[in-house]
Amino acid sequence: MVFTVEGNKDEQVCTLAAMICYDGKVDLSEANLNSVISAAGAECAPHFPKGFATICDGVDLSKFMILRAGSGAADVVDAAGEDAAAPVEEEEEEEEEEVDMGFSLFD
Repeated sequence: MVFTVEGNKDEQVCTLAAMICYDGKVDLSEANLNSVISAAGAECAPHFPKGFATICDGVDLSKFMILRAGSGAADVVDAAGEDAAAPVEEEEEEEEEEVDMGFSLFD
């Protein structure tokens, strides 16, 4: 299978239009995909929206969406807030010894 810039662009345009329809709780149909694509000022081959509408018919798109992308960051902030009350101990870095390799770049 050969990927082309135009083919990938068409697929991405339809994927984003499908995500917008899902987010707006609009039926994922060829007409709605074409409406979103034209409203965005994008273009794609006419068979892509029809194919996406056919393939996604009856599919629960929520399985493909990450609904809680920011929850991990909130856990980190909560954990950092608990540790902020504890005194911070800084570790001293050990200095590396200079080893004579028998040559110098500047000689």
